Amino acid sequence: MNAAESALLDFLRRLENPEQSRRFSPQQWQSRMRRLQEMAGSSTLRLQGERIAVVGSNGKGSTSFLLAGLANVAGAIGLYTSPHLSHPLERIRLNLQPVAADSAWRSLEILKAQFEDFEQCSYFEALTLLAVHLFSSAPCELCVFEAGLGGRLDATRIAAAQTVVLTRVVLEHGAILGDSLVQIAREKLAIAGPDTMTIALMSSPGIADEQLLALARQAAPQARCLLWPENPANSGASYIAENERFVRWLLGELSWSTRLLRPELPGRLELHSESAGARSCRFFFDVAHNRPALERCLPDLIAMGMKPGDDTLVVLMALADRSIDALQTPLEQAGFRRLLVLQGRGLALAPAALRGVDAESLTASLRASYRQRPFDSLAFLGSHRLYDYYLKCRQTFAEIAGKELET
Repeated sequence: MNAAESALLDFLRRLENPEQSRRFSPQQWQSRMRRLQEMAGSSTLRLQGERIAVVGSNGKGSTSFLLAGLANVAGAIGLYTSPHLSHPLERIRLNLQPVAADSAWRSLEILKAQFEDFEQCSYFEALTLLAVHLFSSAPCELCVFEAGLGGRLDATRIAAAQTVVLTRVVLEHGAILGDSLVQIAREKLAIAGPDTMTIALMSSPGIADEQLLALARQAAPQARCLLWPENPANSGASYIAENERFVRWLLGELSWSTRLLRPELPGRLELHSESAGARSCRFFFDVAHNRPALERCLPDLIAMGMKPGDDTLVVLMALADRSIDALQTPLEQAGFRRLLVLQGRGLALAPAALRGVDAESLTASLRASYRQRPFDSLAFLGSHRLYDYYLKCRQTFAEIAGKELET
């Protein structure tokens, strides 16, 4: 880690971070939004290219990545997503590659010098402003911004998107977004503004298509509102393949040409195999963080070789404001019986029927499980924060299996 990266991470650590604390305040966001929009009026934060905002409950991360990866443009493409898997700069990408720490730190110093109250921003707000500055400096021909939570009060609204994309909506964050699917969809679509000329919609179970279109027209009366004509239910395709078809359709509607090959999507339907002598194990990971997302990706994981039954052990994690029960039920219904819950600060506790372990003892717990009955698949599901544990367990599979690699 060089000096710029160390300084950047230290600065971010000092900021208020609702992503970790789970203390969300719509009232505070509303007052901050006015200041963010004032900042965004600065010449140093002026985005020159096309701007797409992606909102929704499930699928917005993969859709954002696919938009940036499949759009065939001559210039640079900026991509802003959240949360990250291992490093904050994964959130800010140029041509799909995380920005360099040196560049990010130089931009951060410019923002700190220009805005006296920059250090009063939250973690997500600061990173959003940093992304806008880097994308405007590039400059980018296309910028894709994935909203964090909601849309109306989300910091990414400062991008003033010309195209807004709504992916699937599920009940989430009721105290902030509303306690019905319609209210949540309305709150997310409110990211649209006077610059929005197109709104593209995926169908969402529980909301009639005509109602979705009506909400989109209310959000931006001047915009062309498009509903994806496909109904992917029971298509047999993976959720990534479905989202790819949606993105190719949308780029066609926007008259953008597309690239032939789909980019790799980090944290989505990942599969890696590790060996220790004659022993081997397949490691699966997906960021599915709620029941609908898990129910959608489970058939894909099973098709990839994650077998229900005792040959697979599933490590679960949920943030403190979410439910392990919501993840446990679809897994058990699909036939997965060996479930382990990773617990810790800011995380949900294991239900009485499941075994919970602390992060420090995960490797030892997995080794004990392996000794009791070897597994040939190890899956990590429920939270992006599991990704580093997924990587660590892959690296230490020899220890988990009780056999050191031969040197």
